[in-house]
Amino acid sequence: MRSLHWRTLVGATMLVTLGAAPSRFMFPQIVLIRGPGLGKPIAITHTRPRLDGRLDDDSLALLYSGLRADDGAQGQQVRARKSFEVAEFFSPDFWSYYGPDRKLLRQPPFDSATHRSRIYVAPPGGSPLWEDPVVSGGRSRSGFYRMSPEAERILATHGIRLR
Repeated sequence: MRSLHWRTLVGATMLVTLGAAPSRFMFPQIVLIRGPGLGKPIAITHTRPRLDGRLDDDSLALLYSGLRADDGAQGQQVRARKSFEVAEFFSPDFWSYYGPDRKLLRQPPFDSATHRSRIYVAPPGGSPLWEDPVVSGGRSRSGFYRMSPEAERILATHGIRLR
């Protein structure tokens, strides 16, 4: 019985802490990307939300999970590359864009995003970089993060070529 109370207390503390967490630690429900070669913004959502914690078939989670800090990135040089604008949406309000089957019914307006960031195409022999994503792997002093091959593959299936 004592163990149950302890678990309840820890669980409640985690919920309160996560509920009060700044946006940097929140996971978006919808990501829209627009840029060169795309007729309209493309939407990436959680493919099939799972309760067992596996991410292997969740496009949105995989997009963010492979990000790694790139402290050597030079902002002025990176910003001169071709890029894509990213609109990240996280808030209970954005669940209204989903149907009862958890499929996206319509895209929210791009400019109503909770957070905005940018993805830069890779230079020859380099990596594509994501500037200031809302979820990131470690803290980058430069604000840039290298993208994983898996993230590149996901974006390529939506017509976004990063090389």
